Amino acid sequence: MSRRSAAGVERRRVRRPVLVVVGAAWLVLVLAPLTTGPSGAGQGVHHHHHAGASGAGGPAPTVDLRLLAVMVVAMMGPLLVEPLRHVTRRTFPRLRARRAAAVVVGYLGPWLVASVGLALVADGAATALGRAGAVAAALVLAVVWHGTPAHQACLNRTHRHGALAARAHRGDGAAVAAAAGHAGWCIATCGPVMLVAMAAGHGVLAMAGATLWMVAERAEPARRPAWGPVLPRRLLRAAAHRLATPAPAVRPG
Repeated sequence: MSRRSAAGVERRRVRRPVLVVVGAAWLVLVLAPLTTGPSGAGQGVHHHHHAGASGAGGPAPTVDLRLLAVMVVAMMGPLLVEPLRHVTRRTFPRLRARRAAAVVVGYLGPWLVASVGLALVADGAATALGRAGAVAAALVLAVVWHGTPAHQACLNRTHRHGALAARAHRGDGAAVAAAAGHAGWCIATCGPVMLVAMAAGHGVLAMAGATLWMVAERAEPARRPAWGPVLPRRLLRAAAHRLATPAPAVRPG
């Protein structure tokens, strides 16, 4: 088996269970508005605590941590495939499950904390500017940040899977710490895009669009930090190649 074939088999071995969990998380997000009560229907990861009988203060939005955790798994799960592949490849077989679990906890934990903060910022912006104004402000922030050299520098750091695997090899605690550091660079890279989805009300379509953008952006190779947007050229080329390739002819039986 060639090195490229072996890498493909290894990638599929890691990717399949991750995508199963991610698919289940998306199913929960799709069904959540149908399973919440009348007062919470369609509010995504938010619900409201109502003030007392006097109505002072009005309804205050709070974050539903359970649905927010599901959202983090659904949106960030696809970005875990490559880090997990590199870590498990450098780990003894008997320790792979533990190291993988440590990386998942270390990566998703900071994202959950960051998502709580982003959700509160999105709520505050929606209260001050209205939903449309909050989305517009988040979009401007995301576009401006996306074109800065600092964004490219953070994106480059998310490609350092070898360094992550080398640190994670030292033990479970080191794996959690290494994954948390990796998540920090990912949050810096993708946080504004996540904020756009949250400002849009955590709709499934908004979250799916943000996820696709983050996956496409992560597929781009590292390059020298410079001004200008990171366009998903690799994904677009792959899609164009797939569309241009004719389907194999079916021989009559």
